[in-house]
Amino acid sequence: MTPRELTPLGQVLDDARERLGLSGRQAAQRAGISEARWRQVVTGRQSKGGGRVAVNPGTLTIVAMALAVDADPGHALAVAGKSVAPEQVALLVQQVQEREVAAGEASVDVAAELDRIKNLSGISARDKLRMVRAVLEIQEQAEEDQEAQRTG
Repeated sequence: MTPRELTPLGQVLDDARERLGLSGRQAAQRAGISEARWRQVVTGRQSKGGGRVAVNPGTLTIVAMALAVDADPGHALAVAGKSVAPEQVALLVQQVQEREVAAGEASVDVAAELDRIKNLSGISARDKLRMVRAVLEIQEQAEEDQEAQRTG
């Protein structure tokens, strides 16, 4: 895929994916979406009715994709043309993380999440604290679920 085939969002996500050394399939799995959907979002096009139409991914999809490749979700939303206040970004991140736990994806790498939260730009300390609390709650729930599976 050449850079000119990518949307601005696609370029941000693809650059971050490449920095991590992930394939499109691996990034899609980490985001909880199909590889085809990943391609649609980064190229901004999908096949429909025998033609190609523009893709308009939802905010949760964009946040999940950004988190999957360690990109700043706020920046990803901005380049996608989504006007989302920083405090709302924090809530979207929390929703994505809760969705991952509910889907049984895996426990949270707390150290990595805390480091990622620390490095997010444009988010107040109060919202970062909320995000940290959410990560810790998610980790606790994941550990409880794992223990229940082992004993149950």
